[in-house]
Amino acid sequence: MGIRLYLVDDHQMVLDGMVALLKSQPDFVVSGTSTHPLKALDEIRTTQPDLVITDLEMPGLDGIELTRKIRETHPHMKVLVLSMHHDYGKISQMMEVGVQG
Repeated sequence: MGIRLYLVDDHQMVLDGMVALLKSQPDFVVSGTSTHPLKALDEIRTTQPDLVITDLEMPGLDGIELTRKIRETHPHMKVLVLSMHHDYGKISQMMEVGVQG
């Protein structure tokens, strides 16, 4: 079946690119995507992915808060955060909420 992934990014083009890339990898299955972090939380609860890959900077709910909320209900779910930022404060916050990378 493969590793089930859920992707969150506020840019549809980024999501489309990641999905296209991951479709060529037999070990991954994209179980869902969302450009809205709050909508993603609901879908993550129902799809139960193995791994969530999320953007760091998003309007409304950033990747840190999204991870914090995922951890509240799914403490063993893995989360990776993508960012082009080099802000060590943000990196530290991500590690504190339980991001794997």
